[in-house]
Amino acid sequence: MLEGTNSGFKAKPDIVITNSSDAVTSQNIVAIIECKCRKVLTASEIRAEFGKANDLGTTFYTIVSYYEPTQRLIDQALTLGLTVIPFVLSQTEGRDDYLKAPKKICDELGKRLLKSRKGSDFSKAITEKQRSLALKGPSY
Repeated sequence: MLEGTNSGFKAKPDIVITNSSDAVTSQNIVAIIECKCRKVLTASEIRAEFGKANDLGTTFYTIVSYYEPTQRLIDQALTLGLTVIPFVLSQTEGRDDYLKAPKKICDELGKRLLKSRKGSDFSKAITEKQRSLALKGPSY
């Protein structure tokens, strides 16, 4: 269980990648991978994951969905700096081959995760949003 740097809320990410061999803290997190097994991934869930990503201070945040999310949801998540990767094993051609050789699942998912890290940068999205808010000036 990790404590958020901004809110103090507790979080339990599925997979955390750090930049050291020390115990996981919000200071050494580089990337987070969340796995979702819901038939419908909603905007509310994406917003909640955005909040967690921001609170934990990660650079990259990827959501792996075991059901096919809409392209619109994938695109909207990307505007927040989150990558959604559909990994629909039940509808994948060659599903039986994956089940017979689980290493193939790791290889395929690894390729998709690597591609997602090249395509999004959560920290950059947050920095750009903060810059945009600063230009608006103080709110009352």
